[in-house]
Amino acid sequence: MMARVFDLFRRLDITEDNGRLFCYRSDSANSILYYNGVLRQQTPGQIILPQDFKVAGIDERFGKEGVDRLMEYVLRPFVLLLKNDWETGEREGWEIMMKYDANSARSYMSHGPMEEHKKILNPDGWLPYPIRVINWLETFHASTGAFDYSLAEAVIDEMAFRWPYSRSDQEIRWFGIQ
Repeated sequence: MMARVFDLFRRLDITEDNGRLFCYRSDSANSILYYNGVLRQQTPGQIILPQDFKVAGIDERFGKEGVDRLMEYVLRPFVLLLKNDWETGEREGWEIMMKYDANSARSYMSHGPMEEHKKILNPDGWLPYPIRVINWLETFHASTGAFDYSLAEAVIDEMAFRWPYSRSDQEIRWFGIQ
C-alpha cells in the first residue's frame, strides 16, 4: 500500500528532494517547553517532572515517574490488547475498549477501569489519577482540552504516533505535504 502511495507522489513530483514531501517530527532537539515562566529545550526521551516547571500539588509518587511513563500506564494496556487482536484475529481488546467508549481520556483517568478489568488495565493500582495529575499530564502530553475527547482517540493516537511495540527494524515515519 505505502509503495503505491509513494509511486503516486513521485508521479505528481511530490518528493523529499524538492521539499514538497517532508518528514514530520513530533519531537526535535530544536523544540522548547515553556510553562510557569520556565523555558527549557526539549530533548527526545526527556523525563518531564513537575518540579522542573514549578507545577505544585503533584504527589511525589506520580511526580517522580514523569509524564510519558504515566501516560504509557494509561494507554499501553489498550494498545497491547488491540495489537493482540490485530495479530490473532480475536476481539478481546476491541470488546474491552468498547466498554470505555463513552469515556473521555480525562474521565477514564479520574475514575480508572471497572473492577473486572483492573488486573489488565491497572495492574499496579495507580489509577485513578488525581485531577491535578491529569491536568499536568494534559499540559505536557497533549493540547489543551485533548483529554476531553474520547479515550479511544487517545489510544489510537498512541498507536499511530508512539508505536514502540513493533519490530525494532521498522521505524515509523510520518510525512507532510507542502
